[in-house]
Amino acid sequence: MDEFSLLSRISLYLLLALNAILTALLLWFQAQVLIGKAMPNPDGTFDDWHQQRILFGIAFADLILTIPLSVAAVVLSFQSSPWGHYLLTMLGFWYVWTNTMTTATSLRFEKPKVTPMWFIVFPLGIFLGLGILVWTTFHADALYGVWRRSENQQRITPEPNTTIGRETASKTTGEVRALKNAIEKNPAATTRRPPASSHLKAM
Repeated sequence: MDEFSLLSRISLYLLLALNAILTALLLWFQAQVLIGKAMPNPDGTFDDWHQQRILFGIAFADLILTIPLSVAAVVLSFQSSPWGHYLLTMLGFWYVWTNTMTTATSLRFEKPKVTPMWFIVFPLGIFLGLGILVWTTFHADALYGVWRRSENQQRITPEPNTTIGRETASKTTGEVRALKNAIEKNPAATTRRPPASSHLKAM
């Protein structure tokens, strides 16, 4: 996180906190739907897979895919892992898509009262998703730097007791020995020549 400014870190923490809260609410809600309860929505509808079979699949997918990926994104982002930011970006797209779909359906067919609870359940995810995407786009260069550092840290330096390590050490030793021999044979080549200005001053 050190590569980001204080304001950038604060905004990222706010996005991660809001994502964690919505993930916890989604976990509770979809778990109730999956076990067969008819869960009410703020626009007067119900999520009941006995009435709409597709709701069972949606709840199941959220519990085994969306929620675990959301938790992983939060944890990895706090660890400054590039994978955390990759997952967070994907969640941003998912938030925008799914909440746009549900909000448009609610407004078109249910004509709901726009209450704070309705705003939290339906369009809030759109703003969260857009916030994540804007933050990621604005910090693309810094995130690329995080990825590069992570890639460099994963490179393994050849150890002396390995075949590659022995070959590398042998090659380096041979180059040093050859350079030493060349200096011994022609020491004048390593003598520093005085600058031209000194000759001019002598004249």
